[in-house]
Order: sequence, then C-alpha cells, then structure tokens
Amino acid sequence: REGYGEEAISLFRVMKRRHLIANNLTVVSILRACGSVGALLLGKELHAQIIKNSIEKNVYIGSTLVWLYCKCGESRDASNVLQQLPSRDVVSWTAMISGCSSLGHESEALDFLKEMIQEGVEPNPFTYSSALKACANSEALLIGKSIHSIAKKNHSLSNVFVGSALIHMYAKCGFVSEAFRV
Repeated sequence: REGYGEEAISLFRVMKRRHLIANNLTVVSILRACGSVGALLLGKELHAQIIKNSIEKNVYIGSTLVWLYCKCGESRDASNVLQQLPSRDVVSWTAMISGCSSLGHESEALDFLKEMIQEGVEPNPFTYSSALKACANSEALLIGKSIHSIAKKNHSLSNVFVGSALIHMYAKCGFVSEAFRV
C-alpha cells in the first residue's frame, strides 16, 4: 500500500530469510515499494532474480520494472526492459512515457508515444496526460495539438486528467485562450 514501502521491504526480507517463495503479485508489490522509497539496489537485485526465474517476460512485472527504473531516474534501464517485453500493452508504454516525462526527457517521452501508436497500441487517458505534460514542459505546441486531436477522436477529452493536461499545455505554450476553450 501507498506509504508503506519500507514496511513492505522489511516483510519481504523476512520472507527471504524464511525461504518463502514470492508469487508474481508479491514481486510487483515489492518492486513498487522499491520505487516508492528509491531502493534501486534492491530493485535491481529483484530484477536479477526475476530473470533467473524466467518471469521477466510477464507484462505486469515488466511494466512495474519500467515504472521502478523511471521512478529511480534510470530511464535507460527502463527502456531496455520495455524493449525486451514480448508484448507491450498500454500500461507498459504509459509507464515509460510518464517516467520520461517526469524525468524531464520530453522528446523521449514523445518518441515512445509515437512508437506505441505505430505498434497499434491505443493510448488511454493517462497516456495522453503524460504526453501532454511532456509537450507542456518542452513547449511542443504542434505535437500537443496533434495529441489533443487524437484524444478527441478517442473520446478521452471528458477525462479530468486529460482536460487538466490540455489546459496546462496550452497555457504553458502561451495559448491561454485555447486553454479556456478546453
């Protein structure tokens, strides 16, 4: 649970000492705990164990690894995990796009969005809001307008996150009147 990262990691260490085997849900939970408290070293140890146990191709674990590495500032490792996933879904792509955007790697975030769409994966409202944040931070108005158009076609404009991201993007790019129209 949110805010209990250290406790979750402590319990996981108890499990390891008692030679208890963690299932996929536990692995995902501990990876999220590592990301929430910045425990990159433990996250990397878990990643190595995941590879050893041949579960690195699991899209849920892979998406969480992408999130962990981005959360800890390791976008290159996150990208490597994403590229190695046999099937990438909207969650794994959005984790990468959101992570890059949060790290200030706006052009990479937008490149991943383009690659996602080229692979035929449809963005969700969280994908759009993360990509629009990247547009706002890099003042990429034309790309932001394109995302606005795509989000409109996919009926995502009613989502509060998308609407807020559009307002922020237009305002940051100096188009306050357009922000009011959203």
